[in-house]
Amino acid sequence: MRYKILSYLLIFLFFLSCSDDFLLQRAGSDYFPLEKGMLWTYGVNGESIYVEVFGDSNVYGYFATVVNRNFTEEYWIKGKDEVKKFIAFCDTLIYFTGDTIEMGYKLIYKFPLVNNATWEEKEIDTVVVAGDSFQHLYTLKGICSYVGTTNSYFDCYKIEFFEERELINLLDTTERYSFPRCWVEFLAPDIGVVKKEEGERIELLVSFKK
Repeated sequence: MRYKILSYLLIFLFFLSCSDDFLLQRAGSDYFPLEKGMLWTYGVNGESIYVEVFGDSNVYGYFATVVNRNFTEEYWIKGKDEVKKFIAFCDTLIYFTGDTIEMGYKLIYKFPLVNNATWEEKEIDTVVVAGDSFQHLYTLKGICSYVGTTNSYFDCYKIEFFEERELINLLDTTERYSFPRCWVEFLAPDIGVVKKEEGERIELLVSFKK
């Protein structure tokens, strides 16, 4: 009886050790690489999207990595435990002026990725839209879960993003605008995003070149 109990205990410790090794391996992997020359090709609705890292530059007061996504530049700041992206929010749905309401580098990812981890960023400021002052509330929340294999890539994490912007007219608080957005990304080690879902739109990684 004691021999059986000892055998079960050793088997349990063996699997626990293997699980810890895999966890440490994933924690040491780069789930959002941004090295110059890297090229991702995604397929969506029969069309191709090309994403290429151009290199580093001083952008809007910060040393950022320039990424070209289908001939449109994106700017990213990658730190030891977080990644931020430059985002500009324009007036296309309030007064339809097209003017930039707010812009800056926003938190997107927190590393290392861990199963059931969450992170959140909140900002409150005052912005001007077509001469009117609004209180601007920005929230982004990320929820991470380990999913294993996705799109033939191993050790993937799924991240669910929930973004919301709310604008409240300071002279008439009954005038409010809300802009919610949610999407899901699947990240693979040393590759980055291999799948993205937003509504009915699905982007799948077709090829990756270092």
